[in-house]
Amino acid sequence: MAGCPSQTFHGITPAIKAYLEAKGAAAGMPITGDNGSATTMGVTIQWAYDPAAETLTLTCTDAPFFVPCSTVSSKVTELVEGAKAQSA
Repeated sequence: MAGCPSQTFHGITPAIKAYLEAKGAAAGMPITGDNGSATTMGVTIQWAYDPAAETLTLTCTDAPFFVPCSTVSSKVTELVEGAKAQSA
């Protein structure tokens, strides 16, 4: 499958980013640093974090044909919003 549209999230503090890094590592997708990409189970995610603006942009650049962008986008949103709720 080709890549999916990017998703940009606002209000991502360093604490929220650290929580997301821990969740990613636990799922086998190490998300470290402010920019990069990682792959697990055929899904490749690229990220760009701007600590000054507190924004995080996540892009699925590749996934198996049976995993539609809608599923990836939904899971990413669920993960980020859950992280934001944890820190509230």
